[in-house]
Amino acid sequence: MSTVTLRNAILEARAALTGVTAVTDLVPARNITFGNSPQKDNMPRIVIEVSSAEYEATFTQSRKVQTFTVEYAVYSDSVDTCTAIMDEVRLALDAYTSSAFAVRVTDESFQAEVDNVLLGVVVSTFQDTAGSPGFDVNAASELAAWEAA
Repeated sequence: MSTVTLRNAILEARAALTGVTAVTDLVPARNITFGNSPQKDNMPRIVIEVSSAEYEATFTQSRKVQTFTVEYAVYSDSVDTCTAIMDEVRLALDAYTSSAFAVRVTDESFQAEVDNVLLGVVVSTFQDTAGSPGFDVNAASELAAWEAA
């Protein structure tokens, strides 16, 4: 079982795409990267960013839910290519299974950038799953016991 850390969330965020032929047929794995990407650099390209990490403390403070928000920025020079990649990213995330994270697509957006570069963004969450270190499966029962006391 994977340990729930930011590092592992980042690695799994990329693996969720690079392991899917439908995605890598449209965007080579070498063009699925982290961090900023210069305009018109090796398009199409997917840039992955963890935009937030949320830690929800429990009553025992020894366990917590961890949710990482991951953004997949798709850069392309055509609407058809950009939206086709976005569709495949969404499908790959919907189908991705992990021993540490539950993955869920939460939002999508599309806009034109400068120099005829199109940007589509697929937003997802990687949330700690029951059974992995850190996830509080007993939060509701702990709250009920605390309220009853």
